[in-house]
Amino acid sequence: MRLIQGALDAGARLSEIYIDTVGDPERYKARLSRTFPGISFTVCPKADALYPVVRTSMTHGCWSATLMDEPLP
Repeated sequence: MRLIQGALDAGARLSEIYIDTVGDPERYKARLSRTFPGISFTVCPKADALYPVVRTSMTHGCWSATLMDEPLP
């Protein structure tokens, strides 16, 4: 969540975020949607296999590495 907030604070205009999760996707999505109500979240296991944008970010190791290292409390 700090990563998303940091991007917003830096001026990024986010409308959709895709997250590959190991935990309960509905729990993550609900928490993220409450915290960032103007953003649409897609949260699911194996998102990298389903959505090319996630696969690309994981390949390049940019945003996904930080997200995977910071699980929701």
